[in-house]
Amino acid sequence: MTQADLLPGALAMVDIPGPTLDPETADFLRRYGVRSVCLFGKNIQSETQLRALCRDLRDLMGEHALIALDHEGAPFCVRTSGPLHPRPWRWERQTIRT
Repeated sequence: MTQADLLPGALAMVDIPGPTLDPETADFLRRYGVRSVCLFGKNIQSETQLRALCRDLRDLMGEHALIALDHEGAPFCVRTSGPLHPRPWRWERQTIRT
C-alpha cells in the first residue's frame, strides 16, 4: 500500500468543471489523491480536446487512473468517434423473483 492509497480521493470518483484541466482542479486532484474522474458533456468539445484532457488527467493521476464517460441519462452514446456499441444502451426493467 502506498501513501496515495491512504488519501480520501483514492476511494471516490469526481467530476471536473470544464473541458481542460485547470490549475485549481489539478491541485485538488493531486492534494486528495483522486484517481477516478467522470467526464460529462461539458467536458467534451472535440476528439483532439478530449484526448488532451485524458492525457493531462493520466499524467496527473497515473496511467491506471479511471476516466469514465457519463451518458447523462440519455438513451444513446455521446461519443462521436471511435467504435460504438451496435445498439444504444438501455436500462431494462428486471423482475426479481424471491
